Amino acid sequence: MPCRVIRRRGRFLAEVAPFVDPTCATRDVVALSQELIGVLERWVRERPEQWYPFRRMWLTDARAEDRRAPAEST
Repeated sequence: MPCRVIRRRGRFLAEVAPFVDPTCATRDVVALSQELIGVLERWVRERPEQWYPFRRMWLTDARAEDRRAPAEST
């Protein structure tokens, strides 16, 4: 069940999105995941200042280069 808490003028507002039934036999994992991610994406777009990633989501190009396996010598 997607839910969030919003800070507003020193107070907190809890919001619960409509229930998403993961046991529904007519839904596949991809459709279920997309629906849940869609809710999260909408919430982040509505109030981006309310969200903080607690870990890096994407590597910078330089860091990605450092993590690549070393090239084989000829």
